[in-house]
Amino acid sequence: MCWDAHQKLKKSRSHSSFTLKEAQKTSRDKLIKMLPLSSSSFLSCTCQYHNNQKLDLYCQQCTIPVCVDCSGVYHKDHPVHHVSEQIIQSKEEIQQKLIDFQLAQQNLKDIMTVGENMKEMIKARKNEVDSIIRQVFFKLKQLLCQREQELLGKIS
Repeated sequence: MCWDAHQKLKKSRSHSSFTLKEAQKTSRDKLIKMLPLSSSSFLSCTCQYHNNQKLDLYCQQCTIPVCVDCSGVYHKDHPVHHVSEQIIQSKEEIQQKLIDFQLAQQNLKDIMTVGENMKEMIKARKNEVDSIIRQVFFKLKQLLCQREQELLGKIS
């Protein structure tokens, strides 16, 4: 749909295209290099197609800022709202993700601490069991030696 609109206008016919999946697999630096030289207007928040109009709107479908004219031509059937609303929304989403990440990070640290404590407890218990086994076998050896001496004494 967007591609068709770009093909109708002489000014945008030469645009290259790629799917959203292709874009998601491509590094940010490579995507920026794929932009035409005049796309620096995008980075400076002005439209490269409409006399450097401000990119005051945000196309939710294409996830890009657009000018008023582009919203009526290239994005006319897309949900669009003011870019300042998107900035607030994105900031809130990022803040929530940061909070979620920090909680997950703290939970992981707590789990790691519990795991380390359990490891130390298991190691201590192993040492106790090793010591008990050695004591029992030492006592059994003593009893066997004592019984051996008794039996040898009866034979002599």
